[in-house]
Amino acid sequence: MEQDLYPQQVYIVGAHEKIVNRDLNIGLDQDTISISVAISGSRTLSKDVTVTLEEVPEAIERYNSREVSAEARQFRNLAEDIYSFPLEKVTVKAGSTYSTYPIYIKPGTLHCDSLYMLAFRLNSTSAYEMSKEDTVALVRINLVNEYSGLYYMDGMLKNTANPDDSLAYVMPRNLVATDDGRTVRMFHYNNEWSEGATNDYRPTHTFKITVNPDNTLSYAGINLKLSMVVEFTIRSIKSMIFGIHTNKIKLCGELRVICIKNAKQKKNSVLSKIG
Repeated sequence: MEQDLYPQQVYIVGAHEKIVNRDLNIGLDQDTISISVAISGSRTLSKDVTVTLEEVPEAIERYNSREVSAEARQFRNLAEDIYSFPLEKVTVKAGSTYSTYPIYIKPGTLHCDSLYMLAFRLNSTSAYEMSKEDTVALVRINLVNEYSGLYYMDGMLKNTANPDDSLAYVMPRNLVATDDGRTVRMFHYNNEWSEGATNDYRPTHTFKITVNPDNTLSYAGINLKLSMVVEFTIRSIKSMIFGIHTNKIKLCGELRVICIKNAKQKKNSVLSKIG
């Protein structure tokens, strides 16, 4: 084929969708995310094409003002001292159609309830036109670790004053990565925070679960004003069981406990990963 069926243009992959989602593993001292620069056209390149990018933090402010409620959390640019670029330019090699631009990020200071974003646009290219539509990419950074993600809980809530008074505890729970590579945070029962409802994410209604090296569980931050006992089991990604024996914790110094039981002991009370 001697001619392209449509013009060759330089663009950032995914920029047409406004948001480019990238996962950042907070279990690492430094993780790498990347964006891709591509050349459209029906033929592969006959020569190298060098492209430069530039940051546009004002694009994040513009996105907040146009797309995010004033009462909701706002996206923020990363602090300058926690990310860097190992390359000054992106080179799409002859015979290829795209190349990647890596970004190094140190996640140690990032908070699980904040929204982070980086914004880039095409600055120059050694050949072909820059796309007029797909020139800016808003890269949303999602904090993850090995145990974060959407889980499904199936258990029972029992009233401590009347153990015969129980309630089925069946609902999805989003366990978010926090602190390190082994800790996730969970909102208890129906206290999941709703975006835009309030800027108070109610830390007193959450607790943290840490998976220890021996696959037992530790807990922190439990301060639930409840008169119920919660029983459930947590399974990890790859179907490995976290809690291999019963753990009990006092809530608010009272005789209320959360019991994490072995799935083999109580099969009707599990929290298992979706997907």
